[in-house]
Amino acid sequence: MNSSDVGSGADPSQLAGLRELLETGKPVRIRKAIGELILIRDDGSALALAARYIGAAGLSAEALIRLWPKVADPDGFCAALLAPTLVRENRTSVRLRRLTSLTGLRHLTMLRELSIERCKEITDLTEAGTLTGLTDLDLNGCSGIEDLPAGLVTELQIDGVDWRDLSRPAGHKKLRVLWLDMDKLEDVSALLGMPDLIGVHVGSCGSLDDLHPLPDLPLKEATYPSSLRSGRPVPRRPWSPVPSPPLARAPRTNPSPKWSDALKLG
Repeated sequence: MNSSDVGSGADPSQLAGLRELLETGKPVRIRKAIGELILIRDDGSALALAARYIGAAGLSAEALIRLWPKVADPDGFCAALLAPTLVRENRTSVRLRRLTSLTGLRHLTMLRELSIERCKEITDLTEAGTLTGLTDLDLNGCSGIEDLPAGLVTELQIDGVDWRDLSRPAGHKKLRVLWLDMDKLEDVSALLGMPDLIGVHVGSCGSLDDLHPLPDLPLKEATYPSSLRSGRPVPRRPWSPVPSPPLARAPRTNPSPKWSDALKLG
């Protein structure tokens, strides 16, 4: 066995046995070996060995994403295995569920769309902020998120995040479409700080009873639940949309059931 395959924390005999599985050329055995290599804590040699055979393993990006929470070195795993697999599959979007950390996400530079779901322990989105090509971000059930790093995101969906106002996404100057489904949201006045905004969709926001300044913004599209009409009706006025290039993606075709009573203004 080549000494370069042996990491500082790896058992040489273990690596030798795994390398034999890899060299059989059989996808089932290669997958088994890779599944063990990603659990080894060493200087990166185990991941390097796995990376040489990842193409023959038949592991999809989705399969690797499911392994992400279990690996010994998430950053190295994303760089050596997940990122190349996404490129090979020509993938530019991923959905991440129930992760406790986003370590390694910074290597997925091909991403244009990112959905992070039910990751309640995640508070920091710094790694997402390094993805300069990211245009669509969906945060669903990530109640612990404390801030949004400024970036180039043009479409943002926030569902189940415990914010009382929109001061955090206000830093996204390129934001064009915003979807809100936040039970604790009370204030949307920060919408005034989003100069490129052309669409706002307010869903289930139980604490929100004042839509100002939504009716006064030069939007092309806006929806809100009929329940917000009670007590403090939303004034209607003719739309005066500002000229704007077409949306980068098609309108959502499967809105949340909670938004079924949304009314389109104008």
